[in-house]
Amino acid sequence: MADDDEDAWLSAGGAIFGSSEPDIRPLVAMLRSGKPVPPGIADMLAELIDPEGDGYLYFKLNLENRETQRNNVSKDLEKLGVASEYERRLSEGQRAESAVYEMTEKKSIKERTVFNYVTTQRRFFNWLRGGK
Repeated sequence: MADDDEDAWLSAGGAIFGSSEPDIRPLVAMLRSGKPVPPGIADMLAELIDPEGDGYLYFKLNLENRETQRNNVSKDLEKLGVASEYERRLSEGQRAESAVYEMTEKKSIKERTVFNYVTTQRRFFNWLRGGK
């Protein structure tokens, strides 16, 4: 890792802990830059997000579900459940048509809805893997 990269990572970490007004934007920019994360920064991030940990230098990042806050129901989790169940059925050898039919009956949704959820999930996981 180049010294410039390491300095940039350290600077991004310092923006969080170096003042009374933490700024997480430089760290977000570094994470999106594609530059390798130094082991110390990776450990710091793990401490910040570990739900059972004490945090890092008295700081802790907490995830919030904004969908639930707005609608009091998480539609994304429902969609993920439908898509995951479909994928599980396929991996167990069930034919796609049969899996979709059973899910439309079980969940009271249309065939097209099942396929939309599955397509969205596949795109999301592809994006997580670095695809487009």
